[in-house]
Amino acid sequence: MENKELKQVENLKENANMEATTKKPTSRKDIQLEIVKKQKDLQKCIEDLNRKKQLLDNRTRFIETLDKLDGYIEKLDPNDIESKMIKISLFDSSESRYGDNVVISNTDIVRFYIVELKKKIEEKVLAIETELVE
Repeated sequence: MENKELKQVENLKENANMEATTKKPTSRKDIQLEIVKKQKDLQKCIEDLNRKKQLLDNRTRFIETLDKLDGYIEKLDPNDIESKMIKISLFDSSESRYGDNVVISNTDIVRFYIVELKKKIEEKVLAIETELVE
């Protein structure tokens, strides 16, 4: 758990303790209302934690992809016009066969595509990290 989430949970506990000591519910209806309020607060915390977990999972996948892209760039030989190892393939996955796919193997184009893709992924990682810190 992030420090911010831990502080939120601690604050909820503190608030619950303070409310319990300062203003005790006097009737069954007050107790029921207090329980509902606490359940809503807890549900909000759980939703926030689940959202942040999803963001962290996405960030992890993006970082792994960046590592793979770095490996692809290393395998590109700048002296070759056509790459034999690293290629870009585009295809329509709704087609029953992929025979009509487009394969790009020009080293300069492949390198350009990978570099630009890395920039976009790095922007997304930064946006996720910013959102996690908030």
